[in-house]
Amino acid sequence: MNYTHKLATLLIAIFVASIVTSIPILNINVQAATTMKTYPIVDAIPNPVAVGQETLLKAGISEALPSASYGWTGITITVKKPDGTTTTLGPLTTDSTGSTYATYVPDQVGNYTVTTNFPNQTYPITYTPSGRTQPIQAGTIMLASSKSMTLEVVEELSIPFYPGHALPTEYWSRPIDPQLREWYSISGNWVERPFNSVVQFQDDAPETPHILWATPYEQGGISGGLYDGENNIIADMYGGDAYEGRFANAVVINGVLYYNTQPNGLYAQVSIPGIQAIDLHTGEKLWFLNNTFLSFGQTMFYPSYNVNGVWNYLWSVNGNNYTAYSTNDGSFQFMFYNVPTGTRIWGPNGEILIYQINYAAGWMALWNSTLAGLQNAVMGQPTYGSWSFGTLGMDANGRGSRDVGGPTNPTNAIGQQINSAFPVTRCLNGSLAKCYSWNVTIPKTLAANSLRAYEGDRIVGIAFNQTMVRVWALPLNGITATRNASISSGSISPIFDKTWTPPSEWLEGSNILYYTGASNYVKDPIYGNGVIAVWSKELTTHYGFSLVDGSYLWATEPEHYLDLYGAGAGEHTWYFAYGKLYSVGLAGILYAYNLQTGKTDWTYTLKDPYTEPVTGENWWGWISHIAAGKVYIGTLEHSANSPMPRGGPYACVNATDGSEIFRVNGMMRLTRWGGNPVMGDSIIAGYDTY
Repeated sequence: MNYTHKLATLLIAIFVASIVTSIPILNINVQAATTMKTYPIVDAIPNPVAVGQETLLKAGISEALPSASYGWTGITITVKKPDGTTTTLGPLTTDSTGSTYATYVPDQVGNYTVTTNFPNQTYPITYTPSGRTQPIQAGTIMLASSKSMTLEVVEELSIPFYPGHALPTEYWSRPIDPQLREWYSISGNWVERPFNSVVQFQDDAPETPHILWATPYEQGGISGGLYDGENNIIADMYGGDAYEGRFANAVVINGVLYYNTQPNGLYAQVSIPGIQAIDLHTGEKLWFLNNTFLSFGQTMFYPSYNVNGVWNYLWSVNGNNYTAYSTNDGSFQFMFYNVPTGTRIWGPNGEILIYQINYAAGWMALWNSTLAGLQNAVMGQPTYGSWSFGTLGMDANGRGSRDVGGPTNPTNAIGQQINSAFPVTRCLNGSLAKCYSWNVTIPKTLAANSLRAYEGDRIVGIAFNQTMVRVWALPLNGITATRNASISSGSISPIFDKTWTPPSEWLEGSNILYYTGASNYVKDPIYGNGVIAVWSKELTTHYGFSLVDGSYLWATEPEHYLDLYGAGAGEHTWYFAYGKLYSVGLAGILYAYNLQTGKTDWTYTLKDPYTEPVTGENWWGWISHIAAGKVYIGTLEHSANSPMPRGGPYACVNATDGSEIFRVNGMMRLTRWGGNPVMGDSIIAGYDTY
């Protein structure tokens, strides 16, 4: 059975002016010439309810307010129990619809009296509400009022809830009917390679290596015949896996795979870039966008007083210019120019966040793509509650970049208009102060080789050389959002700032050091405290430091000598997940280190029975991704010679104990320079260099 649900394409826009965060209306106790009778609202949902069950009490008045910036204040809800005792909830502030709510859990059987109490207060501005022919004048006194109802509470009551839906056990495809809420856990997207390649919401990640479909990326396989004279070389078609990045930056959104059709590596061939969209479930090619390079994707959830839903984009980054394209057909959507550089992460709703740090000047600021998109909208008005072409890219006078006196359309280095083939009205200046969430002062003594930001918690820096390792952290919680970088949010001090003296051998042996990475959490209720680490190439050893307080924790046992080869994360995969550090490289041994002790919990070896690998008895190992308690690992080379070694493995192992779930030889060979397999809808898609 195919669970595809046909979704309607007619969109009806309804403006609902409501928001919880409101500008309070001041209570008044003075007489005024103009008054207005009010009509209070009171309700309990559900009613009746059982003892110990939660009910929602609704309160307010029938009169809505002019915009989402306003709300009635000082409202209370009085609850009189069957025994005569009284509880008062509030004071409460309504949203702009004029109502609000509070939750209540009754503890006695019987009838409760619930009363809404609305106090005198003034109407904020002169405004003509919908349905009225005359305006309500600013300062009109909204008269106090109250209204009661009865809440019935019984000993026991079975309240039916929607039963939900089971996860699929057979083939399914997109779109997923919104009523199948439980399917969120198997239908995650891949907007770019996530931190530590840990993929979320892919709970049905493959445990068997079945091929759904295949499509040519370019000419591959054996060329045919023999080459190189007496050497009789059986040569392969060149697959681009030497300094060229094929399949780089692939994206999966809503069951569609998007990938670059041309390489973009160090020595990539001269070619015209393009983006191919293909159905992840069937392999059907959907559309192609020429002359555009895919950098990453975005799924942005925008919950506001007008709209509530997810917007999907494909982003192409050219210097400081970020251009958004539709995932549906590749059409131009809008553009940010003058976007700052810095540490880029994803916010809780999929917004693009960029942390900028100026160590010398002593400041840190947070750029926010959602604020950048709303830079010309008015807070509290429909423009700020919407995410549409009507607000994106216009200046304060509603002019676009093609209008006389409108914002200047950006150009590239040779003076050509960016995206000149598209309607470029929707161009936004990403350097404006209003594009920032906040700006804080930091100590000028900080420095770092690498940074890791934990949104809403801290940003951690690590600096290291052959004589020291310094780990520090700045708090990100408690910073007041000004939504304007020109307004300071104050100053912050480090949570910790610790320096550790490494073994003298680091200096004596002139050790080459690399940043290993850091766990995806600072603290986890299951796996404990997070770790940030450094790798010594000559010692083939990881050194771990606490993300909680910066202290030195442990050093791993040395790995196989072959793992000293390669330029850090360029020839190794070092990923943190499930309370472990997974480490593999040229030696073909996957090490799982315990983050609390640094000890080796288990190893898994990519051994070959036929001595095919050029690196020894084992295949060079590379983790493609980690999902649903499983580690997926394959093989690759820096730059393979013809003919390529046969039988390269792709395996899936249990992330907890290293037991093999499956291994298939010769089916998929990964790429050192391009993009490795991605995952969406619990389906793996990758570029096979065989």
